Amino acid sequence: MAKSKYLERSAVYDHALIETPIHQNVDLIIVIPCYNEPDITPTLDSLASNSPSGFVELIIVINASELASDQVVKQNQIVIDQITKWSKSNKPEWLQIWILDEQGMPAKHAGVGLARKTGMDEAYRRFLSIGKTQEGIIVCLDADSLVESNYLEEIERHFKIHSNTPGCSIHFEHPLEQENQDEIINYELHLRYFINAQKWAGHPHAYQTVGSSMAVRAEVYASQGGMPKRQAGEDFYFLHKIIPLGNFTELKSTKTIPSPRSSDRVPFGTGKDIAEQHIKNEAVYTTYNFDSFVQLKELVNIVADLFEKDLKVTLEALPKEIRAFLIDAGGLERIESIKQSTSDLKAFEKRFYQWFNAFMIMKYCHYMRENGFPDQEVLGETEQLLKHLELKPSFLSKREGLLILRAFDLR
Repeated sequence: MAKSKYLERSAVYDHALIETPIHQNVDLIIVIPCYNEPDITPTLDSLASNSPSGFVELIIVINASELASDQVVKQNQIVIDQITKWSKSNKPEWLQIWILDEQGMPAKHAGVGLARKTGMDEAYRRFLSIGKTQEGIIVCLDADSLVESNYLEEIERHFKIHSNTPGCSIHFEHPLEQENQDEIINYELHLRYFINAQKWAGHPHAYQTVGSSMAVRAEVYASQGGMPKRQAGEDFYFLHKIIPLGNFTELKSTKTIPSPRSSDRVPFGTGKDIAEQHIKNEAVYTTYNFDSFVQLKELVNIVADLFEKDLKVTLEALPKEIRAFLIDAGGLERIESIKQSTSDLKAFEKRFYQWFNAFMIMKYCHYMRENGFPDQEVLGETEQLLKHLELKPSFLSKREGLLILRAFDLR
C-alpha cells in the first residue's frame, strides 16, 4: 500500500482495523457512528433498498467512552447483535459490512467526531490500498437516519458528473408526522432560513453541514486533515475545510431522512435542540434577525470595491453596525493586509472569504444579536426572507414556510 502523510501524522490508528482486503470495484464506503442506539435495522433496511452499480462497504463504528455506563455498553452490544443478525438474512450481495468496536474511547475525545474520524480514516486507508483515493467516495450517515431507494445510485452519479467536486451536501428532510413535529419544524426551518439568508446575501460558502447528509472524495478527506475529533459540530468544522476549496456541490436528486428525536448525546445539534424545546416549552422559537443579513449583503456587494478603491472610503459607505463589527473583528487591518498581498480581484475575493468565512458569519450574527439586532421569531424572519426571494405566499405557517424553503432548495 502507498504511503500516506495523513495516516502517518493524523490518523487515529497507525494500522488497519480491517484486515480483509477491499474489493477493487468498491467506489463508495459509508461510515456510520453508532452510540447507544435503540435499533439500527431501519437504517440498514433503507440502505438495502438501493441498487448501486458497484460494490459498497459500510463501516459502522460502535463507540463509547471509557467512562460509559454499563447500560450504554449493554445497548451497544445489542446493536452489534442486531447488525450481525441482519447481515445473515437481509444483507444484499453488493454490500459488505464491517463493525468497528470502539468502546473504551479516551473520555477527553470520546464522541461523534472521534467515531466518524475513526471510520473515515479506515475508509481512506482502504481506498488507498487499491489506489482509488481520487475516485473513492466516503459517505457520512447516522445510525438513526433513513435514505431513499436511489441514494447510493445518485451519489455515484453525482460524483461522476461533477468530476471536479471535492465533496457535496446531500438534501435532507426530517419526518414531520411525529409527536414532536412542531419542534422539528422549528429547527429545520431555522437551518434552512439561516443558509438561504446567507445565500441571498451573496456569501459563497453558504451550504448545509449536516453530518448525516454529506460525502467527500477520499483524497480530499486526507488532504484537509480528516474529520475533527470534536464531540459536536464536527460536521460543520469538517465541511468548512472542504467548501472553500471551490466546486463544492449540492446533491438534490435524493435525500436523507434524519431522525427528529430529542437527544442528550451531544452539546448541540438536532437532538439537543429538540430536547431543549421540550424542556423550555416556549411558544416562540427565535432565529437570527434578517436585518443582519441585509447588512451582510451590503458588505458582499462592495467586496470588489474593497480591492479596487480606497478602503476607508469604501467602508464608510456601509451601515454603522457592520462597520463596528469589522472594527471589532480587526477587519480593517486584515482586509488591508489581504489587499496588499494579492495582485488581482479573484485572488483578493478568495482570500477575503477565507477570512470572512462561515465561522466569521457566526461571530457576526452573535455580535449583531448583542448590538441592536436581537433574535426574532423564526416565522417572521422566514417571511422576510421569502419576501426578498419573491416566494412569499398570501398566508404562511411555519410548516408552509418550511415546505416552501425545501422546494426552493431543490431548484
